[in-house]
Amino acid sequence: MRQSTDPVYDLENSFKRWDDCYENGGSDPFWHDGYNLNIIRRNILFYKMKIEEEYDLDAYPEIYHRDTPSEVPDDYMANADAIRVGAQKALALYLEDENYLYLWESKGKIPQKAAEKLSLKSILGCTTGLEYAILADDLLVMRRHGNAAGYLSSLEFCAERVREMLGPAEESQGMIMSM
Repeated sequence: MRQSTDPVYDLENSFKRWDDCYENGGSDPFWHDGYNLNIIRRNILFYKMKIEEEYDLDAYPEIYHRDTPSEVPDDYMANADAIRVGAQKALALYLEDENYLYLWESKGKIPQKAAEKLSLKSILGCTTGLEYAILADDLLVMRRHGNAAGYLSSLEFCAERVREMLGPAEESQGMIMSM
């Protein structure tokens, strides 16, 4: 977020950001909401200090008098139960996805270089990674799967490439077996 030259404006925006992050959570894929909330809290303290430097005591704006939020545990996550439910739904979608199933069944037929180029291990690993996150109650990893469509799109893209690559070989093997 860009800092303005008006500490009152910045303080008001920092409080809005803190309230929103505390209630709705953030979308940072690498840091818990608590970590980000504590950064915003430090910003609030900074802007209050700037107001103290620039304003007379009797001219402090109303927002200055709002209580500074308390520190929260760095691992705090807003909407933790909703994240857990979303992760369970995402996992079910992945495990039932025709592209995931195709890739899982075909992984042994894909040449190693092609698998590396497609990041097949990572794409298939998103499911096992999510399973582990659910077992470990790792809300940060589970939140990354809040938009299952992105992972499903990756599965679809990878499956299309594998079908293109293996298609002729699978067809010829099917003909040999039927003879």
